[in-house]
Amino acid sequence: MDIYTLEEAKNVFIISDFHFGHKRILDYCNRPFATVDEMNEVLLNNYNRIVKEDSLVYFLGDMAFGRQERREYTPKWWCEQLPGTIVTYIKGSHDHKIRPTTVPPKNVQKVLIEDYIEAGGHRFRLIHDPVTATSIKPMEEYDWLIHGHVHNSKPIIDRINKSINVSVEVTNYAPISLYDIILLVQYP
Repeated sequence: MDIYTLEEAKNVFIISDFHFGHKRILDYCNRPFATVDEMNEVLLNNYNRIVKEDSLVYFLGDMAFGRQERREYTPKWWCEQLPGTIVTYIKGSHDHKIRPTTVPPKNVQKVLIEDYIEAGGHRFRLIHDPVTATSIKPMEEYDWLIHGHVHNSKPIIDRINKSINVSVEVTNYAPISLYDIILLVQYP
């Protein structure tokens, strides 16, 4: 488990569900882009504006979607376009060819199904799909669940279920810092 101070948490980012190259996601999630190329460009520009080369990132699944034989639609290709170090890439439901047993892209340290981090006195469990999270491990092992997968069908924070949705649709199409997540948790 990685442990961060509050100061370090300002340079640790979490995000999920880019779906680079996925044309139908525009309609499925009512994304405000005219074309998939515009969406890809905005997502990449937002990421580059926030995440720097010395930043640490936890990516919670579904990097890309599309015909995997085209390199620009593979999760690996997109990872290599992003600055910073992806400390953990949590495999999502559309992450074909990204597995804990495969060699990760050059800026990805590890590929997992779940991970834990701690900061600001809170222990966070990171997973792609929140439904599978509650069926696998009891909540007593962590304070808050951070997930993606649900896109804009859930708000960014659910205080009743102690979960945080970091799908791009609820984070303004940009990564959110671990520091900002701690503020969400601590100050309603």
